[in-house]
Amino acid sequence: MSVVNILMVVDTAKLVHDKASLIPNSSFASPIGLGNGSSYIYMVADYRFVVGANAISELKIQLHSEDIIRWRVDAIDKGQSLSPLFVEFETNYDTGINPADFLSPFPPQFVKSHINVYEPNSVTDLDGPSSKVTFPDYYFETTAISAPTGDTTVTYQWKFKLIDQDGIVQGYFQWDPFIVILQ
Repeated sequence: MSVVNILMVVDTAKLVHDKASLIPNSSFASPIGLGNGSSYIYMVADYRFVVGANAISELKIQLHSEDIIRWRVDAIDKGQSLSPLFVEFETNYDTGINPADFLSPFPPQFVKSHINVYEPNSVTDLDGPSSKVTFPDYYFETTAISAPTGDTTVTYQWKFKLIDQDGIVQGYFQWDPFIVILQ
């Protein structure tokens, strides 16, 4: 069993600039489709699980049974202007296979926790002592279970919203990366 952490980084400034005319009409029920998201989203995972290129919007990850997948999302500027927040995980049923047969729980569950990060005590002595700082952390998590008939490719979609510094929603969006589960 491995834990596969996937970080999705959104170029919120470019997204809002390019989609400005569509944003007022977007909603949870009607998000702006980004297709493969290639101009706006960069997905990164540990190289051991990536099939093909890393840091692209259509990241393909390769899993085995019992591997845990964790998705996190952030903005390039770490939310200094707009913060992306996941609102829904969906899968594409075009293969005729129920995703609940190979992902558990389905849909992925929301997990809220915290992480410890260390930072220098002094800006003049960056190599000196450091202090632990605790930050909130959240992610969505699921476990790959056996694919029903050999290797399985799952196309999934994330819906997310952008929130500004005043807590106001600035649009809803979605795009669709892949998971490959090996038998």
